[in-house]
Amino acid sequence: FEEGFSLTLLEAMASKIPCAVSAIPPHKQLGKDSVFYANPTDTKDMSEAIKKLLEEDTGLMTEKGANYSQEYTWSESAKNLINYIHKLN
Repeated sequence: FEEGFSLTLLEAMASKIPCAVSAIPPHKQLGKDSVFYANPTDTKDMSEAIKKLLEEDTGLMTEKGANYSQEYTWSESAKNLINYIHKLN
């Protein structure tokens, strides 16, 4: 239901693992159009996302996810954090 930053999703995307995740803002920001989303309070919606995950061709989605994941490196994250901290001063 809540997530600050989904490192697990990022790792799966980088590994080209197809994903079905809850439709919360952090997942949508990170996963964009490379994962299947489901309402976390709706079991039918969750089962439909898992069904898509198992039945649909996910090759293009996982390739997009792998590409998106390249935007998130430890070095770039550290730079962004340092820049943010400097702005607070």
